[in-house]
Amino acid sequence: VVFGVIVLMFLQLPPMAAKQDSVIHTYSALVEVDALAKQQFVDPIEDDRLVDGAIRGMMFQLDPYSGYISPNELSAFERRSRGDFSGVELELGMQGGQLTVIAPVDGSPAAQAGVLAGDALLSIEGHKLEGRSVFDVEEMLVGPPGTRVHLEVRHPGQHDAQRLSAVRGPVHLKTIRG
Repeated sequence: VVFGVIVLMFLQLPPMAAKQDSVIHTYSALVEVDALAKQQFVDPIEDDRLVDGAIRGMMFQLDPYSGYISPNELSAFERRSRGDFSGVELELGMQGGQLTVIAPVDGSPAAQAGVLAGDALLSIEGHKLEGRSVFDVEEMLVGPPGTRVHLEVRHPGQHDAQRLSAVRGPVHLKTIRG
């Protein structure tokens, strides 16, 4: 019986090795870039930072609706899904690599502050948003009810950015709108 198990294991090794070789071949460039970046970049790089960026890049290549939620972003995603938070009620997305307001919710603090559909969202509280995920930015917009948040947006077709201020309020998610 032991001999039979050993023979069976040896018979399964070639397909497993071929699959492993395929994975190594596919991702070898990624591993090489990771090593070079860590070796030659001016500042130390956290391991998770490059992996996170690689995963986001892969998902971005699929279509505009695919994305990646990192373990750090999961609690914010779950809170947003439940609708248990205070914010300014903006629907955000990425368009052409730019963080964009899909739409402010009608009557929301963001709409009252002057945020428009199609606005490029540039900064929150003076923090530039370039390279941040939608989930990171949504987390920055969340805060205690009644507190003010300062936004910098660029309206569609305009060159200059505008500074706007909105007061956070309870978010009421609607799953269907017409």
